[in-house]
Amino acid sequence: MVRRSRALHYHIFAAAPLVTIAELASANGIDLYAADDNALPRLVRAVVAGIDDPSSFAAAAGAQQVKMHLQADDIAWAVPFERRFPTPALDALLKKLPSRSMPYLGGLPPN
Repeated sequence: MVRRSRALHYHIFAAAPLVTIAELASANGIDLYAADDNALPRLVRAVVAGIDDPSSFAAAAGAQQVKMHLQADDIAWAVPFERRFPTPALDALLKKLPSRSMPYLGGLPPN
């Protein structure tokens, strides 16, 4: 939480390559989603809850979180995650932001 007022933003950003790596590993028979006592699913749940209500991040970081203007590419990583771990809150968030392109991770997530 050393990013203080931008802790939530950095957690959202960190989820993108982590989910991408977990998906690539899964295609090779390695379950990174289960690693470290399901650390990645815990991160995603915290991020989704933080997007809805950033108070938990504010408390942990010791600073109010900068108001985010969430764009679809901020959470495009959530498409394969939500397919693997259906979550009503994440599904609702994805429906609000329908674009799925993530240019810095290669474009569109797999269908």
